[in-house]
Amino acid sequence: MPVGVIARTNKRSGPREHGTQAKYVFEKCRCEACRKACSEAAKLRARLKAYGRYRVYTDAKIARNRIAHLQSCGLRLTEDVSARTGISPTTLWKIKSGQRKRVTLETERRLLAMRTRQERGGSYVTAPKVWALVWRIMAYGYSRAWLARRLGQKGPCLQLGTKKVKRSTLLKLQLILVWAQENPAPGSPQCSRSINTAARKLRKAKWLLEGFGPEEAARLAETEAMG
Repeated sequence: MPVGVIARTNKRSGPREHGTQAKYVFEKCRCEACRKACSEAAKLRARLKAYGRYRVYTDAKIARNRIAHLQSCGLRLTEDVSARTGISPTTLWKIKSGQRKRVTLETERRLLAMRTRQERGGSYVTAPKVWALVWRIMAYGYSRAWLARRLGQKGPCLQLGTKKVKRSTLLKLQLILVWAQENPAPGSPQCSRSINTAARKLRKAKWLLEGFGPEEAARLAETEAMG
């Protein structure tokens, strides 16, 4: 037997599961479950290409924080997270350990879309608390349209309630804010408009300024000084 085949065999403890694209491609399985999985993967790939989201990579910070949050809620990485999101356990472990620095937007979207027991059951928070996070993220130069895409919303505009918002949306925005604090948007006309909008909204509702970090305060102070 060739050396390469022996090395490949030793890397795996057993055959791949049925109903996966990997089983269809690498092990040439043509059962109904594997053919269906390959067909669905091809349809998803075509749809993402049409939307311009196929293989679009982003920083893994949000995905890594989301995995840590899911595990802190008692969910197991392989049995729960992998089974419900369709992301392979190997990929999840690499994201968690920091081996994978970037992930696709689809992987990030699946992790953010997965809800824990605490996030389900019609759990809501007041809308001003959520909009406060939106303005804080915009203070780093990100637009509402960008936020809508990161939250997985289909429309071009950010869709949030004015009275109450789901707690799961609040948790997603908290993760995005952590990422935005470490990765402020580069200077651009759109970036300036987002900062100006955030400054105007926050001046109007001064109580939302509570909890601001030094970077945000410096950005808003600079914006106010310029205009």
